[in-house]
Amino acid sequence: MKSAPKFTAYTHPAGGWGSVQSLGRSLTREHVPFSGTRILTHQNKPDGFACVSCSWAKPAKPHPFEFCEEGAKATTWEITNRRCTPEFLHGAHSGIARVVERS
Repeated sequence: MKSAPKFTAYTHPAGGWGSVQSLGRSLTREHVPFSGTRILTHQNKPDGFACVSCSWAKPAKPHPFEFCEEGAKATTWEITNRRCTPEFLHGAHSGIARVVERS
């Protein structure tokens, strides 16, 4: 029998410097620390684009970095410069070929 989940109070701020650090790591990991920051200043803005992972409303008078941490990370994953090569997609040892072999 599974034990009941345990919940504890979270006493730290939502957002803040921890979120900024986490987003910075995501931007760096995806190799877009500068271009990604510039792109995020347009996320959920009247003349920008909607978040790729939620329905956060576009405020009429937004702050430059007004978006949620998880939505910003999702955007960094979308704008990454890391790509799969044709060899990965079509090679004999590719992940896709292995999936097809197993199905």
